Amino acid sequence: MFLKAEHIEVLRELSAGRGGEAGAPAEMFSKRLLELRIQGLVEADGPTEAGQLIVDAFDGVDVSRLEDPVVSSEIVKMLELLAETGEISERWMEQLKRRALDNEERANKVLQAYAKAKPSIFITPYIVEFLLRMPPGPGILSDLTNFAKSAGYGYNIINALEAMRWIKISPETRGRAYTLTPLGRRIREILSRHPVRVPHVLLDRRIVSMLARTWTEAEEQELVLLGLVSGGEATPLARELVDAYNLAETLPRVAPTYVTREEIRVLSAIEEAKKKGLPATQDWIEKRTGAKGDVLHVLESKGWIVRREVKGKDTYEATEDGRKILDVFGGIVIDVPAAAVKAITFALAGDVPIPEWVQEARRHGLVAGDVTKKGRTIYEIARRMPRLPILTGYDAAVLARTPRRKGVHVDRLVKEVAEYVRTERMDIRHPRMPLERSVRIAISEAEARGYVFVLQNGVVRLTRAGDLMKSVLEYGKTREMVHTKFAVTPTTYHIARTIAENESKLRKLWREIDEEILGETVKTVYNELKRYTSITVEEVFKYLIIMKRIGLLGDMGLTKAGKYLVEAGAALRAAQ
Repeated sequence: MFLKAEHIEVLRELSAGRGGEAGAPAEMFSKRLLELRIQGLVEADGPTEAGQLIVDAFDGVDVSRLEDPVVSSEIVKMLELLAETGEISERWMEQLKRRALDNEERANKVLQAYAKAKPSIFITPYIVEFLLRMPPGPGILSDLTNFAKSAGYGYNIINALEAMRWIKISPETRGRAYTLTPLGRRIREILSRHPVRVPHVLLDRRIVSMLARTWTEAEEQELVLLGLVSGGEATPLARELVDAYNLAETLPRVAPTYVTREEIRVLSAIEEAKKKGLPATQDWIEKRTGAKGDVLHVLESKGWIVRREVKGKDTYEATEDGRKILDVFGGIVIDVPAAAVKAITFALAGDVPIPEWVQEARRHGLVAGDVTKKGRTIYEIARRMPRLPILTGYDAAVLARTPRRKGVHVDRLVKEVAEYVRTERMDIRHPRMPLERSVRIAISEAEARGYVFVLQNGVVRLTRAGDLMKSVLEYGKTREMVHTKFAVTPTTYHIARTIAENESKLRKLWREIDEEILGETVKTVYNELKRYTSITVEEVFKYLIIMKRIGLLGDMGLTKAGKYLVEAGAALRAAQ
């Protein structure tokens, strides 16, 4: 959406039934009217429901005194974040004030209008040329405007794409970012294969409806002139544009991931063991890489390795995704942070990243005008990642200090988690690093695990899975969890899930769990567990003891905390 004060004035004229004979000059009125039609705010001779909401939103406001553009993708994103989190920066709030959008009722009507409006697809040869030549992003807006200027297009072409929601622009932080939306990318791909040989192509609700039925002779002539029908049939261009028109504007958020050098060393060692025909046990991996068991838990939670019992030994194998990560990122010299991946996960979901994320993505070769092969690989892996529950002491601290509902700004959360770590006298993860920096890394890791999202305004919000893991913490033995390096591992979750699915079979056996007895309970869990993972019976027993100690397992089965853990795992699966 892209609205100037003049657009609102024209909507007012139409709403009042004046049709432009008073007020605005005829040429300007005609131009703005076409732009409003394309944005789905006008049809026939009056405002649509969405257009009327814009009229109502600015009722009584002297729009000539407002800053242009009054509404844009940048402004809409500010309003969405304010509605979702209740918090935006003073600089953003000042921009809303200059547009009279600091009023909650008015802001809500604009967001309602944005949700209800269905923009048309309007294509000219000029638009085609720019769309095919421009870098699709995610990128830095100043780079795009410089390209448009140097290539002789000007800025209005960007406004046109924004009006049709083919491009989104971020609110300003350290500059502004942009990206083609999924619709913009789809249109670009279609136009790269189908040339446009008419002055303009228009697809709106009326045209889409017309194409779906038998058309009259007059309608066929109109469709021919629009390049949508040839020889009595819809053209391939028309059919593909109709599919694009029906695309969802946004897709579900995809949690990012990250890649560390230590993870690459471990994956490499596992593959080396495979080539040599050796079992990749934890001891063997540690001798080859110096890595402790921690990284194995993390890799398993990401779905990049699996745990297997081979000849009575716990061993590890790389999955297909683990091998892809090793192949694409095997030569990294610095860790790839989640922030770099977020530039892609946000952009390809129809949201817009902030410049800081885009710069990180560029630094690590994930974007370069467009999403690179490396960037596409990690996006696809992040999108389908199983994300098995895992809970470190620092995850627990982050969840403990992240409130439900609106969330908390990341700077405030960093201070609160750091204070929590000091108060609880938790082990310092990175002794040579400032504690606050370690906490920021922990928040990023919690986001990659699917527990929180850090939004463009810096607010950290719990996901559904994060809310459930917070309940695990609250209903379990919190202090024990906080002081356990890995209170929950993928194996913990697999065991909890196995117990939940075999509750009646196991109920009469619970009292046999004792440090000196490997009873029928352990054997039953061991046998049923093979559907999800394969570990030794001794490991099963060890995990059951730990689960009791941290409050996931009681005398008669899973505790409330244990049941929440099973729900959290289901929520992580559902989010993918």
